Formats: sequence, structure tokens, C-alpha cells
Amino acid sequence: MKASLLILSVLFITFNVQAQVGETIVKVNQGAATLNQGASTITNTATAAGNTATALSRSVQLIKGFIPEKKDKDKSKAAPDVVAEKPANVIVLTIMNVDYNNLKTVEENVKSLTNVKSTSKKFSTANSTISIEYTGQADELWDALPETVKTLFELKALGDGTIALEKK
Repeated sequence: MKASLLILSVLFITFNVQAQVGETIVKVNQGAATLNQGASTITNTATAAGNTATALSRSVQLIKGFIPEKKDKDKSKAAPDVVAEKPANVIVLTIMNVDYNNLKTVEENVKSLTNVKSTSKKFSTANSTISIEYTGQADELWDALPETVKTLFELKALGDGTIALEKK
């Protein structure tokens, strides 16, 4: 009788534990789905910010075109064969799930590219960014990066003033 009671107790405890494990798994899956939605929202926000920065940069260049240059009589005129440098665009490079060392490596590789004027980075384990002044387009910048950098990341988005990456 005691053995039967002990077996029934063990069975009851086992079923109770299994039910609790099932509930926990459901809650973990719901949490993961919420995190994925948050990451997607962050990527969309970074893309929108990059598009806004590009539009603002282009607007500033357009406005500068309407302002007449101040002529200084003492300065000599530039030689006619001097070509004006292309204006730099601001490209926002967003990297999800990256550690600080990999972020620094990417920034150093970006800085070494010919048409990069300057960079600035913001680190967050979920979503880091590098703002890049570049005299080309986002796709040209991506193409110019060394393969050793590109193989570390999955390209998620590439467009007007934005590059979105995720650590593999």
C-alpha cells in the first residue's frame, strides 16, 4: 500500500513538473518573439534616422548653392584645372548583436577606406551604430569593405545612407 502511494506521489509530482516546464517554454518563446520585434523596430528606426540624415545633408548642400560666395580681393583665383571635391554623405552603419571589439574593428576598417572623411561610433550590445562621412553611396562603401569584415556579418539592409548588419 505504501509503495502504491509512493508511486502515485512520484507520478503526480512528475506530471506537475512537466506542466510547469511546458508553461515556462511557452513564456520563453513569447519573450523571444518580443525581443525579435524590438530588434526589428530598432533596425527600422536606424534606417529612418539614416534616411533623415541623408535628406538633411542634401538639403544643406542645396541651400549652400543659393548663398553667394564672399569674394576676397586679396586672394588669388584658383587655377582653372582644379576640380572641386565631391561633398561627403553621412552613411549610418547599424550593427545588431556586436561586441565592442568587433565594432572597433569595423570602424578601423571603415576609416582606412579612401573616401571616408570621418567616423563616429555609438556602442550598444543590441544595436551599435557608426556614422560615416563618405564621398560615395552606401553600396559603394559596403563593396569597398574588406571580405574579412563582410564575412563576420549578415547584410540586412542597404539603401540611401544606411547599411544594416547583424553579427553572424
